[in-house]
Amino acid sequence: MTLPLYGPMITMVICGSYRVRRNSSAVVAAVFESEGTAARAVEAILETNGLDAENGSLILRREIAGGGKGRVFINNQPATVAVLKQIAPLYEQGRVVVMHLGNGASMCAIRDGQSVGSSMGFTALDGLPMGTRCGQLDPGVVLYLLKEKGMTPDQIEDLLYRRSGLKGLSGLSQDMRELEAAGSPEAMQAIDYFVFRIRRELGAMAAVLSGLDAVVFCGGIGENAWRIRERICEGFEWLGLELDDLRNRSSETVISSDRSRARLFVIKTNEEMTIARHTARLLASAKGGAI
Repeated sequence: MTLPLYGPMITMVICGSYRVRRNSSAVVAAVFESEGTAARAVEAILETNGLDAENGSLILRREIAGGGKGRVFINNQPATVAVLKQIAPLYEQGRVVVMHLGNGASMCAIRDGQSVGSSMGFTALDGLPMGTRCGQLDPGVVLYLLKEKGMTPDQIEDLLYRRSGLKGLSGLSQDMRELEAAGSPEAMQAIDYFVFRIRRELGAMAAVLSGLDAVVFCGGIGENAWRIRERICEGFEWLGLELDDLRNRSSETVISSDRSRARLFVIKTNEEMTIARHTARLLASAKGGAI
């Protein structure tokens, strides 16, 4: 299973929903995070890994079937892009990096409304460090834990998914508010690593996009932690990013300065609304009410 954090809960909800449906006229609809619009010109690259052809293609087919491949809009990013289209339609069609920063964290590069890059890979474990997940990790570490430390696959899964990330690095909490308030060396190291990885990914995505027109912050940390946003943007003037200090501290919708060549947005996403819209379209397209 590639979703050990959410898989059991998802299965329980689906099974419970079908039990309800047996005794009512309720409709059960599933909306997957992997839905989106990857640009076909880069889709093959986004779906490639460095394994040999046999193993690489086998893993790819398994993950696309299971929805685990983070190759398109991920987490709350479809909802975020929808809001951006409403408040700044010119930027929605430009070169945009969306940062979903929270207990789960990911970044997506979007050009002309299509995903051309994602921080995630084979599973939701890859990419940025998260609340309890490690993010990108040298595969050699896993081999070391297996061979030298004698850890079992289940123990390694627990370490990577539940005892790493901000919580593991700090030894304290996965909550950014608690880490900022603590101010301990371990908490600061966790924050420093979190910011460093985001900045590195932002530079990589700017290269994929050949520049930036807009950056969007969303998710619990992205929407509320102004100090984290400040640290992420610091020194990126060469990419056209310049924060307005007062706007950033107030978490306004637009937090870039008037001089900034690229716009910086804070958007509170509404994932539930996105799910409702997808479900409404599904119902509208159903023939004879059978779904």
